[in-house]
Amino acid sequence: MLIALRDLQFRRRRFAISTVAVGVVFGIALLLSGLSAAFGNEAERVVQSFGADGWVIGAGTSGPFTGSKLLPATVEDDLAARPGITEVAPMLASSGAADDVNINLLGIEFDSSFVPELKDGRFPSATKEVVVDAALGRGIGDTFELAGTTWTIVGRTEGQRYFAGVPVVFAAYTDVRDVQLEGIPAASAFLIRGLPDAALPETLEIMDDAATIESLSTPLKSAVQTIDAVRVLLWIVAAGIIGSIVYLTVLERIRDIAVLKAVGSSNASILAGLLVQAAVIALAATVIAIVVATVLGPGFPMAVELPSSAILMLPVVALVIAALASLVGIRRAVGIDPALAFGG
Repeated sequence: MLIALRDLQFRRRRFAISTVAVGVVFGIALLLSGLSAAFGNEAERVVQSFGADGWVIGAGTSGPFTGSKLLPATVEDDLAARPGITEVAPMLASSGAADDVNINLLGIEFDSSFVPELKDGRFPSATKEVVVDAALGRGIGDTFELAGTTWTIVGRTEGQRYFAGVPVVFAAYTDVRDVQLEGIPAASAFLIRGLPDAALPETLEIMDDAATIESLSTPLKSAVQTIDAVRVLLWIVAAGIIGSIVYLTVLERIRDIAVLKAVGSSNASILAGLLVQAAVIALAATVIAIVVATVLGPGFPMAVELPSSAILMLPVVALVIAALASLVGIRRAVGIDPALAFGG
């Protein structure tokens, strides 16, 4: 073990360079984990911010935020008359661009209980007033153009985004209806408090929060899968770096290892030394990775939310990768003949 640590000291420049390289690779992988986590978290935050017991949508529609089928306004009166339901409010989901920034536009009724929590400001009390997410980068009192109409910001939320970080703009349902549907009385979904005692008509169905979150996350599934695939490739790259360093170390220490074997050192002790070197690189790299992810994360154009579970698991994953990466070097070390210690 002491020889292994001394070897690290002797070849410190090489080990330092490889540790930084592995740390950067781990850091990028950690950032991708945070990006993937943010996609799921943002959908959950938006859906749960309404506090609805159910989301009534048209039968066969993918979801309140992603469906293309609108419901007539008369559905609201029908739901309100059903035993078990104590409150009903329409929601109209749309999209657009606030000047030059893409947004998700949600029309809701601010006098209902289905409203998001404000970071600052107030809820709209006049036409064409809106609440925007802080990610939009606009302040209270600012205005922007959307669908040929000027909107005024009176309140802000925090963390209300979906579709890979696109901020949400909350406006009065009637304003969104007038601008997007030219006044046609329809809604993407109806939020309900309480659940109906009897089954709804076949043309309607109820989604709970879990199903709604799933539907809102579905459009990004291919993106998340791509991110996960790239993350696996980065782990492989890190393993390759660690493995090559350990293997080079074995090649350069062939005679040293032969001498150790000749004087009675067991294969287990020699292999333990190689594993210690790989573990030191991996653990030092995790520290660099956390620093890299923490520093670079806020600068990403999309939100990066580093899950504590990923940070806690990183050293474990790093050690497993280090152990697997060392197998080639270990196999070479095992095959070294002690007789080489006496060769020319």
